[in-house]
Amino acid sequence: MKKRTTKLKYLGLTFAGLSAVLSSSTIAAHNMQVESKGGLKVFSPSEDDHWFGIGGRLNFDETQFAGGYQDKKQDFPSGGNIRRVFLKLVGGVGDYLSYNLTMRFNGTQARFEDAWLNAGSEYTGPINAANLRFGQFTPPTTIDDWGNYGTLNDTMFLESALATTAFSTPTKVYGIWADASALDMFMLSAAAYQPRQANVDNYGNPARSDRLGGSARLTFSPVHTDSTVYHVGVVGRYQSLNNHDMNGNPLTASNTREPNVFSTRPEARARNTSSLVDTGFIRARSYNVVAGEALAMWGPATLEGEYFQADVQRVPNINDGPLGKDNPRFHGWHVQGGYLLTGESRRYDFATGTLRNPLPANKLGAWEIVARFSFVNLVDKNVYGGSEHNTSFGVNWFINDNVRIGANYIRASIHNTGVPAGRAPVVQSTEPAKRQLDIVGLRFAVAF
Repeated sequence: MKKRTTKLKYLGLTFAGLSAVLSSSTIAAHNMQVESKGGLKVFSPSEDDHWFGIGGRLNFDETQFAGGYQDKKQDFPSGGNIRRVFLKLVGGVGDYLSYNLTMRFNGTQARFEDAWLNAGSEYTGPINAANLRFGQFTPPTTIDDWGNYGTLNDTMFLESALATTAFSTPTKVYGIWADASALDMFMLSAAAYQPRQANVDNYGNPARSDRLGGSARLTFSPVHTDSTVYHVGVVGRYQSLNNHDMNGNPLTASNTREPNVFSTRPEARARNTSSLVDTGFIRARSYNVVAGEALAMWGPATLEGEYFQADVQRVPNINDGPLGKDNPRFHGWHVQGGYLLTGESRRYDFATGTLRNPLPANKLGAWEIVARFSFVNLVDKNVYGGSEHNTSFGVNWFINDNVRIGANYIRASIHNTGVPAGRAPVVQSTEPAKRQLDIVGLRFAVAF
């Protein structure tokens, strides 16, 4: 433990030293100005080709799970949790080049959350702007998923909805990204990549090549003013999977170590929170996900919804019975809305097609009430991963531009579907046929 802590100290000192050297040399060479709104930004008022900034994010959660022993068991202990800690260094290194280096800290470990170089430019005419990016990043994803990654802190709820968490995988990738906006209404993003996740059987196997995947998103927003937004979009993902172990043998239930293709956890989490539903072991060669999204904002009111459908291309296995040859299909969706009691509006970011937190209009901050209904179904063919629907209510207090306190109440109803007579499941759950949890989550969040 001492050795890991020492390494982290060296990493932090190196990061801070690099920032200080860059800042002093850049300020001296370009006569730049320093601005702070919680973080730090160094820039030149006369040119925008060289600049840099330092920012970060801290989320501290306290989560309480309530329910009987059959509902909770040992899977859902209550407690506190440092949910996310990020430190970000961004900058511009030329007329068209920028970079993002974001570190995520988890206990005594630190790793890159984002590490990419971006080449982009704005244009006059039908094409408004275009970007080309390579490195490690979040692939094109949905509205609800985007705000939970990087140093953003702009989600209505503590966590993304059930189906968003289950089907927006992988969340971080190595690859290349391209996007372009047109007519100030359309935004197209596409990426080809290899997943970062340490899932040795599904994605990265020491004896086999890393698996390839791709993601694309098209959004259309004919109206996006300060107080009114209409937005629709579609997202498509494809991911190849390893279907052999490191010795070249076909995967079976006994030689796989990371069996879950899709899974999801509660929409509020403590220090140690288990998955509620998951697909279990599926010997698959690939999967694809299609998602549709819609968003509307009218002044202080917002309404957003998403639908997901996932198809798994399975390697047939006669031992699973007749249904073992069929490809399962899973789905899920959510609808959520919010209303700012103090009259402000959330801010629409056209480039990412998401809503950002409001800017409080007075010293007492901005207050928002939110509600969500979410559902996910991981049952099809002979895969009995269970289904769940959640009803959530919450309140957000935006103290200022950088500090937010959020509280959520979630009623979770989980159905671990039983296995029909005569059908052999891929995996059979030993959990109760039905369980209910009442969850209260509180978050203190700082983003700068």
